[in-house]
Parts: sequence; structure tokens; C-alpha cells
Amino acid sequence: MKNRFHAVLAAAVLAVPAIASAQSMHAGLTRAQVRADLARLESAGYNPHRGSVSYPADIEAAEAKLRTSAGATRDVAASLDAGTRNGTTQAGS
Repeated sequence: MKNRFHAVLAAAVLAVPAIASAQSMHAGLTRAQVRADLARLESAGYNPHRGSVSYPADIEAAEAKLRTSAGATRDVAASLDAGTRNGTTQAGS
């Protein structure tokens, strides 16, 4: 009985790091998500290869531009959605 307890205890101690590393791997962004974010930033004018001394300002400006354009896109989508719910569209009026 004592040997079985030690075996179970040893297995549990060895399993904890494996479980912890598996959780941390899935907690962050995937490589595809990071590349997509970088592509969006580059489309907003950010150039990671420029080596600018104003790095934080450059990327923050690109993020602000993306937030502004995303807000405008949401506004347009909301107005189009409201028009279809009311039974009217721009083309139909």
C-alpha cells in the first residue's frame, strides 16, 4: 500500500509541470493571429523595419488609426443593419 501511494504521488508531481505548460501554451496568441495583427498595423501605416526612435508613438498612431476606421466601419454596418430591419435600404429609396 505504501509503494502504491508513493507511485501515485510521484506521478502527480511529474504531471503538474506538463499540465501547467500545456495551459500556458494555449493562453497566448497564435502565430497566425500575431501575423494578422502586424498586417493590419502595416496597412495603417506602421513600418516595423524603419527602426524609428519614436517606436511607441508610431505603433500607437497606427493602432489609433485602426480603432478610428473600425469605429467608422461599425457605424456604417449598424446603419445598414437598421435600414434592413426597418424594411428600407439606400438603393430602395
